[in-house]
Amino acid sequence: MMGDGGQGLGDGVPRPLTPDPYPLMTVHIKLYAGLRRFKPDVPLGASFACTLPKDLTLARLFEELKLPSGIVAIALVNGIAREREYVLREDDQVALWPPIAGG
Repeated sequence: MMGDGGQGLGDGVPRPLTPDPYPLMTVHIKLYAGLRRFKPDVPLGASFACTLPKDLTLARLFEELKLPSGIVAIALVNGIAREREYVLREDDQVALWPPIAGG
């Protein structure tokens, strides 16, 4: 329709000509045991929100959080154990644990 600059459907609502090239999502992360040292500003027992590129894998999340390779032993997403290749979705709840030894 004329007069909308090509950015709408004639209903008065402007729309982008192309989709967002860098869509983002928010996930909620909770670090346990020794991993907490990588986010010392987060209170004990609290999670933190992180805005990340959409469709990020757990492996890439670990890199974004600057976690050393191999330091995450267990990753739960929404309470389910997931592998490093798992693709995260908007509003996922991620819980991460390091290797734990005891005796």
